[in-house]
Amino acid sequence: MYLGKAFALLLFCCLFGCQVGGLEETRQADDDDDVGSLAGTVRLEEAAQEAVGIQTALVALQPLPEVLKLSGWLAAIPGKESVVKARVTGIYEAKPEGAGLAIGVSVASGENLGSLRTVLTPQEETQLVLAKEEADVLMNQALVSKQLAENQLRAIEQNDANNAIAGSRLLELRETIARNEVAYQEARDKLSFLPNEPYANQLELRSVSLTAPFSGQISTVNVAANQLVIQGDPLWTVSDWTELWIKAPVFVEDLPRLSADKEAAVRQPGSRETTSAQRVDVAVASAPGRRTSDLYFLVQNPAGNLRPGHPVELELTLSETADRLVVPRSAIVWDGMGNAWLYVKTGEEEFLRRQVTLGPGNEDFIAVEQGVREGEEIVVQGAQSIYGEEFKGQLQVEDDD
Repeated sequence: MYLGKAFALLLFCCLFGCQVGGLEETRQADDDDDVGSLAGTVRLEEAAQEAVGIQTALVALQPLPEVLKLSGWLAAIPGKESVVKARVTGIYEAKPEGAGLAIGVSVASGENLGSLRTVLTPQEETQLVLAKEEADVLMNQALVSKQLAENQLRAIEQNDANNAIAGSRLLELRETIARNEVAYQEARDKLSFLPNEPYANQLELRSVSLTAPFSGQISTVNVAANQLVIQGDPLWTVSDWTELWIKAPVFVEDLPRLSADKEAAVRQPGSRETTSAQRVDVAVASAPGRRTSDLYFLVQNPAGNLRPGHPVELELTLSETADRLVVPRSAIVWDGMGNAWLYVKTGEEEFLRRQVTLGPGNEDFIAVEQGVREGEEIVVQGAQSIYGEEFKGQLQVEDDD
């Protein structure tokens, strides 16, 4: 008997709790109706619609060019990347102002990147000393020969019997003087590239300057201050990425389908922003055994956001057209997850949010692959306002204090 009463009491409590829960759910639904949104449906009075400028239109079919979607990769334009190499073996000395050449630093054409203090091997030092001594000997010999010829010429010109001297002898002396002047000057010009006397334990030569081949950014760094480098070692790579190429493989069967318009829409993965790229006529042979041919496109990159090696998505216009459901771009609302939505008018004061799958489009209109039907009335102006009205109850209001 006692167990039966306990069981009856437990059953009564369960039934009473369910009724209370149902009442609470009904009350919450009534509250939601007052707000004006329930399960993606937003209710707006006609006055509110006029206030926010709601405009609607019917979904209709329009002919749009077919689009070929491809994946490509960014690449540096040939000739827009240059490797600065060590001209001699030596110690790298940074720029006098001490600014380090790090990756991403911009440099101008001809800008000083530092210098190399030449380091010689013992054999090279010996060769330079011999060359210096040889230049000194040539200079001294030229001076002696020149002075002798000048003295003879001066004596002949001052002699009263100079009329008896053959004219050819005078020409020979003048030629000897001129030849020795040239030999002296040539030997003297070599001295700037040779060590000075007295010779020290280690010969000091003039530093070799390093300059940027063109304007761009430092993309690789392989040297640090006071580092020994060997002739031919790569020091930096200067890259001009203000323009880039896009390499995109296309099936050979699709090449005749491409339209005469050589412009392509480019988008980075995960981004909705597109930029235009122009096709570049590059004669590049295809690898045997492949059914694709590489197309190249030129894309502008003034801000430097794009990098060689990054993947991109391309849309190429084809010569064929097809009827598609088209809506204005202003009708599309994007959420924080990258999903596309639009609002379908289901009543005079009722709008239903519906997720759609988008296709190709142009600057003003975009095709809808899935989510709406022809003839449905959608919001084309003011969709963002309805979206804000639908989710305004989820915004957290914080106290100012």
